Amino acid sequence: MHPAPKLNPDAIKVILATDCGSTTTKAILIQYVDGHYRQTHRGGFAAGHDPSCRSF
Repeated sequence: MHPAPKLNPDAIKVILATDCGSTTTKAILIQYVDGHYRQTHRGGFAAGHDPSCRSF
């Protein structure tokens, strides 16, 4: 097993967070803007809405 890479917190400029639930999947994008972290985008999708996803 390989050791986990060392992270430099100051180098983190973008964070993508997802919540894959049983009825919906949601995502938010957090970006480092003007010296602060800000939520810049968000989206959601109803689970089972797309026929290609029903087999999961």
